[in-house]
This record gives sequence, structure tokens and C-alpha cells, in this order.
Amino acid sequence: MHKEVDEERAFLAIPVVFLLFLFFLLSVILHTQTTVTTSVELAVRTDIENNANFALAGVAPFENARTGFHSIDDIGSFPDFWSWLDVGLAPLFFPSGWGVSEARSNVAARCMTPLGAMESFGWNISAVGSDTPYGDGAHAPLAGDLGSNMCALDLETNFPHVLSGLSEYGNENRAPYLIYNEIIAGMRLRQEQLPEVACRKVEYSGRAYKTPCIEINGATWLVPDLGNALDINEDFVNQPGGESVYIKSGKSLTKVRQSIRELENRRWANPRTSKIEIALTVYNNHLDVFICIYINFIINRAGKIHKIIKPVAIWMNPYSNPVSYVVDNLFFVMVLKLFVEEGREVFKLVRDEGPRKGLRMYFSTINQFLDWISL
Repeated sequence: MHKEVDEERAFLAIPVVFLLFLFFLLSVILHTQTTVTTSVELAVRTDIENNANFALAGVAPFENARTGFHSIDDIGSFPDFWSWLDVGLAPLFFPSGWGVSEARSNVAARCMTPLGAMESFGWNISAVGSDTPYGDGAHAPLAGDLGSNMCALDLETNFPHVLSGLSEYGNENRAPYLIYNEIIAGMRLRQEQLPEVACRKVEYSGRAYKTPCIEINGATWLVPDLGNALDINEDFVNQPGGESVYIKSGKSLTKVRQSIRELENRRWANPRTSKIEIALTVYNNHLDVFICIYINFIINRAGKIHKIIKPVAIWMNPYSNPVSYVVDNLFFVMVLKLFVEEGREVFKLVRDEGPRKGLRMYFSTINQFLDWISL
């Protein structure tokens, strides 16, 4: 008879369990707005995968190289990484101004002197005199073809929004990222650097090899899972020569490229590097969504560079929908109902059988353990 009663009670509890799960699911959906946050994350990931390109067609920086033939998936060496960071990622997140259509950008590039083009890419040309070919700015390639006055363009007519900007879309004439997002804080670069160790064949040193051997610590031989890719071992961060670098938002693209070039010059990424993490923060004021963008490069001792892009969008106001209050309270009532029912059952057994025997009888099956873990 007890078995029959228990089965009947379990059967009658099925609707309650379904209601509990339904309210929980609705609460999560309303609080996290997964449709919106997933769309934001997808937009950022797609932009980095498709538009942060390098291996440009044309001689950068002297030409308007519009097409990049390599993307983040094609990074296979440190020179590739610096090229991608310099001409691929930096222009996306540190735009120098409002972009213009293809014909305009072609004319602007042709009318820029080689020294001016180099300076825009971060080279220091202060020591170069104006007697250098094209150094005075009046004999750019297009001007030489079509007359010295050709490149004295009427900028207010041809590039008005580049010069003046649109005040409602931000200061310093910078376009928002992906139309609706603002770069805040900037970009952080940090890395794990592993220590040098004795090589397995020390007797070959100076003959078969000359480079030092690096510790193999949790090497990721195959494509890493997301948890391992995003995890950083703080013991290997901020090692000498591999200190974390912060490039603040608001810097011009030229200044950002100067910082990138300094890192490349001092070999910030080197054979001791096992992981590089680039973190950027973006805010979408149209949606009130904050996005943390993690771009990780995991380098195993075989020389393979794994690439992981993970944007994390966070809904800043979890109670933006008033229905959330109703659903949360219903969910709370359902949980409270289960708590009261289980508590009454424990109390009854303890009262009738005593604490020791009553608790042993109550927890005689795994169901009760699962109930309290759920609660």
C-alpha cells in the first residue's frame, strides 16, 4: 500500500516538476535575452574572422590595399601574427575616422606621399628631410601624373564627413564599431611565457640545434576546448620581456600601430610564448549590452598556433522586461513549495521514528538526495 501511495504521489508531482522547469527556463530567457546576446556575439566573431585580414593586395602602406587574402585562420608564425594585428585587427577597433567609399579611398591613397603613408602606419619619419623624393607632400604619385595641383583636393567637398564628423556619433571623428558599438577601455595583450629547460639531447647543442628548449607545460596538441583556451595560468603571466600591455581606447590608429611595432621590435612574442590573449571591451548603448571579446592564440611545442575567438555579451539590465518579476516570483513559489513539502516529510519521520532512524528512513533512496541538491 505504501508503494502504491508513493507512486501516486510521484505521478501527481510530474506537473509540478514541469512547471518548475518552465518557470526556470522563462526566467533564464528573460534575464539573459539570449537571442539578442547571441546575435551580438555572432556579429563580432564574424567581423573578426572575415574583416581582420592581412596579406593585402597592393603594397601597403603605399597603396590602398583593399583586399586581404589571409584571415586569422592563416596565422602560422609570429610575423603573420604581427601583420594580422597591425593591418587587420587594429583598424577595426581603432578606426582613424569615418570610412569612405572605394573610389574616394583610392584617390586619397594616391594623393598621400610615401612618407605620409609610412607615418600613418606608425613609422617615425621626423628625421627624414623634405628633400627626399615626395617628401614635401607636393609630388605624390597621382599629382606627378596629372599636375602638381591635382592633389590639392577640396577636402570639404570630397571628404566632408571625414573632416567634420557627425557630433551625435562620437568625438574625434571616429565611427562606432560595427555601426552601433563603442570601444571602451581599449585592448589588453597578455601572454603565458614558459621557462627554458635543459634539452633532451644536450650533446647536440651547437651542432643540430642552437636555440634553447622550452618547458612543455600542458601542451595543447589538438584543437583545445573553450575552457582550456580561455584559461590563463597566472604563474606564467607578466614574465620578464612578456609583460601585459594595455593600449587605451581613444588613441589614434597611428599611435596604436607604433605600440604594436614596439612590441614586435622587442620580440614580445617569442619561442617562450605558449599562449597570447587579446581582450577588448565594447558597449552597445542601443541595446545596453556589454561585450568582452577574447581572442586567444595557443601555441604548442609542435609549432601549431590554435586560434579561438570568444565574444561574451552581457545584458546590463537583467530586469529590462517587467514580466521577469512575475516569472521569478512564480519560480520562487514553486521552489518554496517543494522545500515545504520535503521539510514536512522530514519532520514527520523524525517526530514518529526519532532523529536517527527517521533521517535514515528518509534518505534510504537517492531520490531525496537529488531533491535537496536541486533545492
